[in-house]
Amino acid sequence: MEPAISPDDCVLAVALPLTAERFLSDATAPDRDFARSVIAASGRPPAVAWSELYAPKVVAVCERIATRTFSLGAAVAANVTARGLRRLLERFPLVSLVAHSVSLPIRPDDVLEPRTILDIIRDGGTIVARNLRAALANRRWTADELALRDQVASALDDALAPTRTWTASTVRTDRADRPARFLSRVMLEDCFGRSLRRAPVIELHDGLKTMDELLAAIPPAFAGVLDLSVCNSFAFGESIKRQRPGCTIVENVFLARVELRLARYALVMDRLAHGPARYSDALSEISQALIGGKR
Repeated sequence: MEPAISPDDCVLAVALPLTAERFLSDATAPDRDFARSVIAASGRPPAVAWSELYAPKVVAVCERIATRTFSLGAAVAANVTARGLRRLLERFPLVSLVAHSVSLPIRPDDVLEPRTILDIIRDGGTIVARNLRAALANRRWTADELALRDQVASALDDALAPTRTWTASTVRTDRADRPARFLSRVMLEDCFGRSLRRAPVIELHDGLKTMDELLAAIPPAFAGVLDLSVCNSFAFGESIKRQRPGCTIVENVFLARVELRLARYALVMDRLAHGPARYSDALSEISQALIGGKR
């Protein structure tokens, strides 16, 4: 059961780049995605994206929130790597991770054993496999191995498209285009095992990490709360819950505004400073107040 905690049980773990040097370096690094995606979305040259957008809207806010929460007794860790995350989880009951999630398409090279994947789908031993079996029932598969990889990759990526489209936004309330069932690449990796290549799911200070690498950073005995709500984390949050059943995961379905999530975290720390409470309860209370759920 999730325990009541105070700010001194909490740490804000920041894995995003916080200096111009690191941001601009990450923009050209092959094992990074965040800075490049910020620059592309901004439509600005890298240095201008830093000075006009990222530095004032993210870095400055992060510094203010860090100062505020530190004054309340909460810890702050910057430049968080996979090894650093594990150390924090070994020390603190609540770790709020500020990181960038990644959702990569499925390419032919990712399909390591196409016929095994098709066998798993035909057997329908999991909910994911059964759903894919129904969706792919009318497909005709080629006998050529290379062409089959292309076919399977295309079919699996098409299956991810409705969820990808739905989640590629900030928080929303309409449900008109909501997929009948959420499906993520990590769910496919869990279903197909080593027949499907592991892809990066999150970017920490030491680069992009696969689900296996992220799980290795979470101690098996961790029984606290890992708050991943600052990134689009549902895709791998559910997998963490299955493989680390003792911990509580706070996850987010949609794309997150970093500065808003940081501000909400500061409000939660304010709430916990007035008296111990379960983090999930304090988070729900603040979230409801922010959206007008309480008068």
